[in-house]
Amino acid sequence: MRTAPRLIGSVAKLLLIEDDPNALSYARSLLSDVLPITAIVTATTQAEARARIEEEFTAVVMDYRLPPQRGDDPTDSSEILRMASTKFGRQAVILYTGHVEEATRSRRIVEASTDRGNVGPVIDKLTTDGGHKLLDAVVTVVRARQLMMGVGELVSILSAPLVAVATGSPHATTVEAWARGDAVPTREEEMALQVISEIVQSLLEVDVSATIRAWFLGTNPELGGRAPALLVRNEPERVRDAAHAYRYHG
Repeated sequence: MRTAPRLIGSVAKLLLIEDDPNALSYARSLLSDVLPITAIVTATTQAEARARIEEEFTAVVMDYRLPPQRGDDPTDSSEILRMASTKFGRQAVILYTGHVEEATRSRRIVEASTDRGNVGPVIDKLTTDGGHKLLDAVVTVVRARQLMMGVGELVSILSAPLVAVATGSPHATTVEAWARGDAVPTREEEMALQVISEIVQSLLEVDVSATIRAWFLGTNPELGGRAPALLVRNEPERVRDAAHAYRYHG
């Protein structure tokens, strides 16, 4: 069976890039307190950051200045910023730094040289409210990224047209825009996406994507002969019950 997707509301994984031990400890503690289910991976050097960026992360929080380890290393983290922005895309990188003006200039250069969307906010960690701003930024970025990745996984399993029908969106292109982060669903659409995600995750444990697509589209005796895709937005509990019956009784 296919591995369960990164669904909406799933655990986030953050990369925290910081060379100062005290700042690293503070940021990690701060983020863990607010996001206790979040996995936080750290990197303290440019070399370690380069290696970590090869992994998959929901978002990246990084200091702008990392000391060079090699003779050809830059004195700032502009190359790390470019790599992370290219790899993870729109709004995924948050700069948490005491070098705000320099980092802001570098962010603009990176934005002009990549096609993956804007870098996230630059936050001054030297200000008294820097920690609060970091928390707000991380929560916002993680939520948006989880939604974007979750929709992308649903599209890969069900198809954009089917997700559009199930959420009540008028166009498959709208769903594709959600998956790219170019648009956001309404609250009602997002709630439908969450229900669809839960059902897909459950059914993937016993069946394959093609069969799950057919289940969403097919007439269902538990739903009076109607297709789950047509009812999941407005009657989510009925569709959950039908999915449960299918999973355990076929």
